[in-house]
Amino acid sequence: MPRIENNGDNVNEWCERTGNGSSTHDVCKPCYGRLEKNPHLFDSKLDRYNGDPLGTDGWGGDVCHPPYEGEDYSCEICKKKLTERDNGNI
Repeated sequence: MPRIENNGDNVNEWCERTGNGSSTHDVCKPCYGRLEKNPHLFDSKLDRYNGDPLGTDGWGGDVCHPPYEGEDYSCEICKKKLTERDNGNI
């Protein structure tokens, strides 16, 4: 963690109807913590690139992803380079 996804019943319905998955983004622990308090806080910064609607439940979750070490992953919100420390339990 944390790779987040666009969440909500409206997104689930869209995924079932289209067969596409919801948009996901990698974020750092501090930005994830802010999203836990307000899942819609970064709606304007996080693109929905799959055509999915903006989720009624906002952004969150714990989506599987490859290890951050040795790769060039950055937080989609604050642009901080992600490390394995960002991958630990929140």
